[in-house]
Amino acid sequence: SCDIYLARKENGEWSRGRNLGEVINSRSWESQPSFAPDGRTLYFVKRVGRGRESRKDIFRTQITGAGWSAPERVSINTSGNEESPYIHPDGETFYFVSDGYLGLGGRDLFMSRIDSNGEFGEPVNLGYPINSANDEASLIVSANGQRAY
Repeated sequence: SCDIYLARKENGEWSRGRNLGEVINSRSWESQPSFAPDGRTLYFVKRVGRGRESRKDIFRTQITGAGWSAPERVSINTSGNEESPYIHPDGETFYFVSDGYLGLGGRDLFMSRIDSNGEFGEPVNLGYPINSANDEASLIVSANGQRAY
């Protein structure tokens, strides 16, 4: 229903988008990709389960010499929905949306720090006024950390 594609910009021109293949894409819904600053680690969202039991989880994969590694669920997923992964240019600060943690609205923005072993720290709700009684959708933070969009 939705797949992730990759295009490269070379000499000012974009290549034709290429489907990332069956290791990442499935018959399910995969979307919302975010590359880490290392250019090799990709975070994305995948719908898991079926019907009323389905939810969205964040996965991580890496490009290797042999292709993409098998995607793994990241530890911050809950029994609710996690979406909109964004890894900051510092490579350590990870932002995401969740309705599975205690929040101010249905879906709130959270932040977690990733340590040198790739482990996620306890998610922190970004609080008011970033979160509200409404649903928040996504966040991108400037490289210097001074602005969020």
